Amino acid sequence: DWSTEHERERDRLLAEPIDRRPALLKDPRTLLVLPFWRATSVPFRVLGIFRHPLAVARSLATSRDLALGEGLALWRAHNSALLAEHRAHGTPLVDFELSRAEFVARVGELCRGLGALVDERALADAHEERLVHHDG
Repeated sequence: DWSTEHERERDRLLAEPIDRRPALLKDPRTLLVLPFWRATSVPFRVLGIFRHPLAVARSLATSRDLALGEGLALWRAHNSALLAEHRAHGTPLVDFELSRAEFVARVGELCRGLGALVDERALADAHEERLVHHDG
């Protein structure tokens, strides 16, 4: 459940630029409350990024001491929501397992297709392969 106050805060977050740029929200938990975000009148775009389930589960096991089965269940819940979002709204999807160069190029291409500008150099700098500890 959400209140009018939650809705006002959501709309403010979506509408107010940060350093003269649109806000960017990167949090897989958002998938589980997308109806709340979709209920706004403030225009926004969604880009879905998916990753191999074992890579996610292993990462969660390392970072949050989550059992592998729980990590896989969490991956399934999030990716079921992502698939539903894709089917309902045509949300573009990107495979996280692409090489850094391919990932950056694909995200840049999709952002341009959504009418959003992206600084591909900044995106490449933020995509640190050394931080990707687990693969599928």
